[in-house]
Amino acid sequence: MAPSPQSGRPHLTPFIMLSCEHAGNRVPEPWTEAFAGAEADLNSHRGYDEGVLPVALRFASDLGAPLLLSTVSRLVVEPNRSLDNPGLLSEYTRGLHEDDKREILAAHYTPLRSRAIQLVDLAAAAGLTTLHISIHSFTPVFEGARRSVEVGVLFDPARRAEREIGERWIEAIRDRTGLDTRANEPYEGVADGHTTALRRCFASWLYLGLELEVRSDLLADAERAETLAGVLCGALKEAMDPSAGPTPS
Repeated sequence: MAPSPQSGRPHLTPFIMLSCEHAGNRVPEPWTEAFAGAEADLNSHRGYDEGVLPVALRFASDLGAPLLLSTVSRLVVEPNRSLDNPGLLSEYTRGLHEDDKREILAAHYTPLRSRAIQLVDLAAAAGLTTLHISIHSFTPVFEGARRSVEVGVLFDPARRAEREIGERWIEAIRDRTGLDTRANEPYEGVADGHTTALRRCFASWLYLGLELEVRSDLLADAERAETLAGVLCGALKEAMDPSAGPTPS
């Protein structure tokens, strides 16, 4: 039975949906010419979320959850931005012909966004709340300043169920890892992004959107990244069902 509008609380066993919007730095063949000389940008955090793919794959495996994955560089199109956001296209694609831009959106933006909406609709029809985890990494240094936060869990504080799960997840991560884990850092949970867009589509008793942000230096080694992902995923399970208590990590 789905939670009522009055309670605003998630179903005990929600439908979990994962997304990784910046899993790769691929440039599709029709537009490779526009990226001539852009190798440094493509291979940096501007091009993709470094180290995040093993994390997303481990979450999908451990949770048995669908994973919406984009391996096209965000410099081609930014799937974590709205259509009216100036950052949707980069300096490499902003000047392309309008037909090219429409083709990029149709092939590498709309399918991921539409599939997410479809999955939430299907879950709602089955009487389930969707818990969406959008998985990202962030750079250790931003604008010359070293970031001390190591893991961030982003959510909308005004949505009670999101806030409760997010805060429990943060505590569980701290307990299991000792990492500096914070709410709505290094970014605001209500900034323009995939979860924010889906909140506009669905009421809080149908959709809960959290973003996981892991500092990319913790993910530099793929094996270590996968191991850390297993611990983070175990912490999420604890946060979803706090009555079960900690499980071995």
